[in-house]
Amino acid sequence: MKNNETGILVPPNDPQSLHEAINSLLEDKDKASKMAENAFDFIIENFTWEKLLSQYTDFYKKLL
Repeated sequence: MKNNETGILVPPNDPQSLHEAINSLLEDKDKASKMAENAFDFIIENFTWEKLLSQYTDFYKKLL
């Protein structure tokens, strides 16, 4: 995840930061929509079956 581009990163065990992040998206629908669109594009570009297969193949070759 890319902070403020494909989502909002918050520190673990910090409910106040999570609350603020959620509220910022609820208050700014354009920002939320843009982040969702960016996240979708990122997944489509980086997690195709071909790319995943290539990465797994490279990983297993390194193990051997």
